[in-house]
Amino acid sequence: MSLTLKELRCLSPTDLLSKTYQLTKNPSFLTRPEGYEILELIINAALLTSNNELANQCLARLTDRFPTSPRVKVLQGMTLEAQGKTLEALKFYEKCLEEDSTNIAIMKRKEAVFKSAGRTGDSIKLIISILDSFPTDSESWSELAELYISIDLMTQAAFCFEELIVLNPYSYSTFARYGEVVFLQGEYQDSLKAFLRSVELCNGYARGWYGVKMSISRLLDSKSESPEYFKLDLLATEQLLQLSKNADEEERIAIEKLVAKYYRNH
Repeated sequence: MSLTLKELRCLSPTDLLSKTYQLTKNPSFLTRPEGYEILELIINAALLTSNNELANQCLARLTDRFPTSPRVKVLQGMTLEAQGKTLEALKFYEKCLEEDSTNIAIMKRKEAVFKSAGRTGDSIKLIISILDSFPTDSESWSELAELYISIDLMTQAAFCFEELIVLNPYSYSTFARYGEVVFLQGEYQDSLKAFLRSVELCNGYARGWYGVKMSISRLLDSKSESPEYFKLDLLATEQLLQLSKNADEEERIAIEKLVAKYYRNH
């Protein structure tokens, strides 16, 4: 195998297993500096492709070498999850947290189990406890926002995205997601500002331009007929049609439908 660790990380699970098949038959590769990191990638790929036998085989090697590693403990729990042993996985995570209550990776796996079981309230409580200890963890703020959206708590979700914007002020996708949430709250001026910031950061972001058109449409419907809105609406239409030229067929059709839906004769 000639691929580097960085290249392996870019492969799909199936391709990664195909490229590393011979390695799993030859334990000597673990003497390489990146050997155990490759083994970790193989375990994750095996779990994603339901190859539990391979995952268990590789996990045994990692456990023998790093019996107390927090990363190995996460993989042990994920293996239980993949085998459908949800309760056993939860008990395992709880035991790990008794040993180390600050293990954020284990806390996140426990939250993932709650989420998959439909225990949204428990997921939210756990994510909040994570943020109490790790207030700058962007992934947790994002997860909390999506959980609030799933139960229609848009004000709380908007707050989460505001925190994310503070942490990642140049994330165009976060501005667009925030714009969508405040749009659903009927705050069309705020949603327009968020979408405009999104496309300012990434001019080719179709989702941001979608939001610009939708926000302006609602503002015009409410008789806020500012000349500036008409200019922005025309700009958004031009940008979307330009983006559609390089899009795949499915996205091109979606763009054209949206432009037609919100078309206005200026």
